[in-house]
Amino acid sequence: MLHTTTTDDRSVSDLLFQFEQMPINFELVDNSIAHLKSRMDARISTNCPDLWFLEDFLYTPLKDKLWEFISGIDKQDWAIMPEQSALSRRYINWQPDTVIEETHMVLESATTYLESLLGQTLKFHGISIWRDEFPYCIGRHSDQPGIACALQIYINSMDANLATHFEYNLEILAPEYKTNSGYLMDNKSKIIHWVPERVPKAYTRYSLYATWGEQ
Repeated sequence: MLHTTTTDDRSVSDLLFQFEQMPINFELVDNSIAHLKSRMDARISTNCPDLWFLEDFLYTPLKDKLWEFISGIDKQDWAIMPEQSALSRRYINWQPDTVIEETHMVLESATTYLESLLGQTLKFHGISIWRDEFPYCIGRHSDQPGIACALQIYINSMDANLATHFEYNLEILAPEYKTNSGYLMDNKSKIIHWVPERVPKAYTRYSLYATWGEQ
């Protein structure tokens, strides 16, 4: 879902200064873009024509760098998502000169590929890193019209099935909840989706979320 960028009396831009900034690693970005293209090509079709599952999505050095970055950020330094504050979701989005910007660059590079796949002109909205903890879950819903397509990749995993579930023609579809896997969804048919299980206590569910809108 789209969201504003305000949090508990602090804007996300206020949080920027708490994170160490380093020069962009363009070699990492280029290698990650090449890997992303190969994983898009290897996307797994489902019985829903607007839904694909993704595996081994992020280039491993980028995935590891992203995990090291986000796992070192204290909970209070994650912004509260206003429309999901009751669901125990926090987020980080734009952070310049960090692995967040590198990841943004990599996902933005997928725009042309997605335009060809979906047959429409797209504008990249950006990425967010979501941090969900007990008792997070979300009921059945469809995404708002401003989202043309969305992509979510799980950054960590556990035995519980915390993947997003989708319903199409009375069939329930869900990617495997495992690290570096997830889904790509074309939002033209407004697929109903939800997370049926609550995030357990003593566990935090991290994921990468990216959206594109119509140009």
